[in-house]
Amino acid sequence: MSGMLRALCPDDYPAGDSGYHRLVRIAATLVPSGKDARPQDGDRSQGLSPDDPTSSSRKGNREDARMLLELAPGLRDGISKNQHDILGVSRGSAAKYVQLIFLDISGAFDNAWWPMVLTKGSVLGPALWNVLLDDLLRLPFPTGVKTVAYADDVTVLVEASSRAEIDRRSAQALDLMQDWGRRSRLAFAPAKSCNMTVKGRLQRPPIIRMSEGPWEVVGLILLRLLPLNIRVREAAWLYEVKRGKDLEDTIVDRELETPVYFSDLSHPAHVPEIGYESVEDLDSQTMDRLAVVAPQIFTDGNRIESKIGAALTEWRGGEETWYSTLRLDRFCTVFQAEMFALQRAIRRVKNGKDGLVNIFSDSKSSLEVLTGPRTYHPLVLEARRDISEIVAEGKAVRLFWVRAHAGIAGNERADELARRATLSKKTEAEYNRFPLSHAKKVIRVASLEEWQQRYAEGSTGVITKCFFPRVKQAYRVLRNMDMTS
Repeated sequence: MSGMLRALCPDDYPAGDSGYHRLVRIAATLVPSGKDARPQDGDRSQGLSPDDPTSSSRKGNREDARMLLELAPGLRDGISKNQHDILGVSRGSAAKYVQLIFLDISGAFDNAWWPMVLTKGSVLGPALWNVLLDDLLRLPFPTGVKTVAYADDVTVLVEASSRAEIDRRSAQALDLMQDWGRRSRLAFAPAKSCNMTVKGRLQRPPIIRMSEGPWEVVGLILLRLLPLNIRVREAAWLYEVKRGKDLEDTIVDRELETPVYFSDLSHPAHVPEIGYESVEDLDSQTMDRLAVVAPQIFTDGNRIESKIGAALTEWRGGEETWYSTLRLDRFCTVFQAEMFALQRAIRRVKNGKDGLVNIFSDSKSSLEVLTGPRTYHPLVLEARRDISEIVAEGKAVRLFWVRAHAGIAGNERADELARRATLSKKTEAEYNRFPLSHAKKVIRVASLEEWQQRYAEGSTGVITKCFFPRVKQAYRVLRNMDMTS
């Protein structure tokens, strides 16, 4: 019994004891030990109740148990009152962000220094455990960090004005808790520990770590799958972007190119039939066969590295009479450039006085979407509305697909202008809506960076890291391999 009580102060530093620790030390000196101690019943470790009839034959044991029970209120009185209402603090916090870290002490009741006292059914077990855990609650945590504990579960509340501040305060708090764990011969269970943001919206939740490595389980590189929690964060992030949230610092003050709502589409009865024809060459014979006698507008889109542009050029009688170059934001796609140039060409026909205009594009995908039976692309919707107005005014527009780089003068000129717009045009972008594909790409890059950091800092997978030091490299190699049993 004396040994168990002395174990309540494992640091062997009496000067640093608080009042309730001193009570424990006094009790340890009063309880007999060694050969002077009276033997306990075999089931004494299962309960220390002085009213237990099985202990009536040993008055000394009852006296020891009664003394400990009388000591327990003193222990409880000394326990820290620094517990907090997590929900209340979260709701009333003036900080921009509130992060909760849920920790689980690994094998708490098996690894504590007094296992025979803390077995199931022990009357003093909760009080003695509180004595040990109270040291944790009294740690000098940084400003904005609060703790609450229940049994072997500990919750850390971190208030901060930025994600970087959350990372810093969390790291300081967890380092203190890790030192406490080493002194108390206890450790935290990474698999049962997690974190969540309860106030404020962070695009990427902080990665909570201790100095020994990542808290969360490292993803299975060989399975070519993202860890489940990272994949869930991807889905949540993408959902927020679809609802109009900025794509973190990558794209600010830009709109997502969202599909048109079904209710905003024109009734099929009010949409004219739209089609296109394919031509391999625009020689005189083909021109006569297709009766291409009206003005011609050629469109094209181009992308070079991170720059993208588009152009359209108008021809009459074999000569260029007008052209326009367009610049798109760097995150736009070639399809957007092609579709934007096509829409601008149709808009020019609507605003012009010609009764018939022929539009040529080398982007079959754009023409397929424009003439398809069902589409929700915003640029396509604008082009279709313009075509409806053109038809309503008694005019007409014909669409053609031509093969790129086939020696067609108008198409070659459009390609040259699009390249020029891509490389040299410095004006503000005429189109700056980013596609959903770019949002997915940005989110995936961020996820791979987080995965790489956890993978590199993890203590497992040493052999795998020799072959695949980087997650992205492993994914590129392994996705082309067939796994066999």
